[in-house]
Amino acid sequence: MKYVCLVIMFLCVSAFAAEPCTKKKCKAISGTNTIVITISLDEEGNPLPSVMELLELKPGQRIVFTGPEEFSIFFKDQKTPFKKSEFKSKDGVVTIKIPEKIFEDKRFFEEGYQNAGIEFNYGVRVNGKELDPPLIVRDDF
Repeated sequence: MKYVCLVIMFLCVSAFAAEPCTKKKCKAISGTNTIVITISLDEEGNPLPSVMELLELKPGQRIVFTGPEEFSIFFKDQKTPFKKSEFKSKDGVVTIKIPEKIFEDKRFFEEGYQNAGIEFNYGVRVNGKELDPPLIVRDDF
């Protein structure tokens, strides 16, 4: 059993080390439906995500944020694909999964059709300080 756990941990670490991010955009890890983002703090206590590039996700993919014990991910401008606009960490982790049928949602149908993607403004909040990197959901990459 220990051997199986070690092999799984090795595969996970190897996959995370090969995260397919460039200076302009970041996609899910090859062979998975997941982007992993670590939230750290700079000297002044401001949130500092490991990925500041544009996050490109497909429907059904997820983002796993790891960081301080308490932080939150929130969607701005009352535009969110979820029923709530803020997700608080539990034990330093927030997982967000993009809905499978987001392009069928009447709130986003027109934008998704016209722009070949739906943009969301989200933010990271730690100790009352915020940072807001970009996120887009596409169906064509």
